[in-house]
Amino acid sequence: MDRYPFYFEATYADELTGEVREGGFIIAADYPDAMQQIVALYDPGLIDIKLECLDDCALFFSLDKARKIKDLVDGADA
Repeated sequence: MDRYPFYFEATYADELTGEVREGGFIIAADYPDAMQQIVALYDPGLIDIKLECLDDCALFFSLDKARKIKDLVDGADA
């Protein structure tokens, strides 16, 4: 089964901080699979979702940009 990168933006309700907006990337087989993954992450409390399937090569970056993204994911900005 082919899998594709999806970009998403989610808005969800958090008991402590109120409404929170996050974005990210997931790998999924199709839109229903992507939504199932997002619901598993944010429910209960999911308010809104934007979901976009990217081209299969859309996650290729220059080495410098790829390293910056990896640092962000690893929490280097914390």
